[in-house]
Amino acid sequence: MVNPYGSIKLNSSWFYNAIYSFINSIGQVRVMKKIFCLISPLFLMVIIACSNSETNDQTKNISVRPNILIILADDLGYTDLGVYGGEIKTPNLDNLAQDGFLLTNFYSAPSCSPARAMMLTGTDNHLAGVGTMNGSWDTNQLGKRGYEAHLNKDVVTVSSLLQDSGYHTYLTGKWHLGYTPDLQPQSRGF
Repeated sequence: MVNPYGSIKLNSSWFYNAIYSFINSIGQVRVMKKIFCLISPLFLMVIIACSNSETNDQTKNISVRPNILIILADDLGYTDLGVYGGEIKTPNLDNLAQDGFLLTNFYSAPSCSPARAMMLTGTDNHLAGVGTMNGSWDTNQLGKRGYEAHLNKDVVTVSSLLQDSGYHTYLTGKWHLGYTPDLQPQSRGF
């Protein structure tokens, strides 16, 4: 099968061979073979489900689109990465940077939630409703517009735009941009 999101070919035989080799190497061959025979159809279904072989207009054009990976790291200085001349060796991140685009003009905030709101929306964190972190309000900020401490509905996230364009979007790590179900990542394009 061909993955419509890139050039990786999904072939289940490599998977079966790898599992079978592992089973033979650990000694409990009979028991493991039975488990393997029971579990392997499930893994095959997962592989087929992940291949998403739909042929609608959106998936036809996806193969020419780039993969997008945004990494937002708290407390990471500009020169902490090798690609920017840092002293720390970061070969995997450097390889990603060499094969992609380097974004070098990003305004940040002094704490993680406002910085994340800016990255996800492309706007000032106050316009997004995250003027400060949840629970860190000063008395003059309580109840004020821009200090709601959650991603408000006035802004659109890049993940929503990508999802509307046919991309699969995922988030890992902390969110801290809203705690009720309508403010959770799954309601904001993930």
